[in-house]
Amino acid sequence: MENKNVYEILAEVVPHMKARPGMYFFPVNFNNLRIYMEGFITGLGWGPGEQGNREISRWLGKKVGQGSNLIWTAHVLHLANDDEQKAWDLLFYYLEEFLKEKGYPPANG
Repeated sequence: MENKNVYEILAEVVPHMKARPGMYFFPVNFNNLRIYMEGFITGLGWGPGEQGNREISRWLGKKVGQGSNLIWTAHVLHLANDDEQKAWDLLFYYLEEFLKEKGYPPANG
């Protein structure tokens, strides 16, 4: 089995999850997406110096010019003014941007 890093794994999974969320969780809503993504990222086993959700939270805080005192998924909901449909789109947008900046752009789903 090929040994992939966490960014490669996310870049492969994100397009599938975006295209077919019902394969990953049910019911399909922002809260379940948030919970799934936080758990999935935590479960990837980031190595020394990499802290998964915390790394993404710091990145997002810098990206939007705000602090990183919220976990990134809650930050996305805040940026969407608690509009869950907008937050859904923003979560994937920012996660894809994060991966692009890391050098692992997600393939089109």
